[in-house]
Amino acid sequence: MQRTNLNFGLKSGLRSGFNFKVSVKAIVLMLLAIATFTLVVFQIPQGLYSQTIPADLISKYNLAVADAKVAELDEVSQDLVAITKDNKFLIWQNKTAPKDKLLVATWTNYTGYDNQVGQPITTSRQTWVTVAPELQNFCKEKLKDVTNQSDRTLRLEQLLGLPPNNGKTRFVEFWVSPENLFRPSADAEITDRTAFGEFTQIPPSPDATIKLSYLQWFEKLRSQSYNATGGYPWTRMGYTYDWGNPKSEIGLSEFVIDTGAAIEVKSVQTTDKYCVS
Repeated sequence: MQRTNLNFGLKSGLRSGFNFKVSVKAIVLMLLAIATFTLVVFQIPQGLYSQTIPADLISKYNLAVADAKVAELDEVSQDLVAITKDNKFLIWQNKTAPKDKLLVATWTNYTGYDNQVGQPITTSRQTWVTVAPELQNFCKEKLKDVTNQSDRTLRLEQLLGLPPNNGKTRFVEFWVSPENLFRPSADAEITDRTAFGEFTQIPPSPDATIKLSYLQWFEKLRSQSYNATGGYPWTRMGYTYDWGNPKSEIGLSEFVIDTGAAIEVKSVQTTDKYCVS
């Protein structure tokens, strides 16, 4: 590649007796001008996120993040999904098997599952999910008359406590053993219908134990969740924060597949195919 010579002949001009006098002030002004030009021409645009999303949506989402930071007892749901064999709303792979697997779903833009349908995999990270067919039921009841794709996507983002324009493109369904699931709440058990957002809110029980590793995970996630920028409205009470419903912030029951779990990919579908077809 050809290089450009930037020496402009300054030394040769001086040696030939050129009368070249430049004041310090002029040099400083010249450098400032160059710096200003560089900033104007090459700077990375700021506030791109806020320019592409209506301010009222950003405001509503930020209010949800701030509200979720404080978990109050009157916000505890009595209607969480219980992972039990007698729950007729759940879908099991083989209900008669001693260690049956449950169907769950996650919304993602990750394409790595596309060629793994029908295959067993081991999770390399924690994955947040809802149980099937809870989200599809919501789509049938609430989104059947919403014809605009962007409006449907926004409503799903609100339901699942995600920021607007989050970029999710597909739903992935997994078969997972209940023993590899936990609620992201102070009491992580999955077989009851309530969960608390603070360890101090859990009713006393002689059998209640909290692993130190879980306590550390919980507090670390708490410290990261409620930032003014890039935060999430994690309720810590076993349900997603629905910031699009003015009547109730209680969204869907949420669970986490732990790292190292043996699961099977059942299906990968686009958002619209999973939700409205």
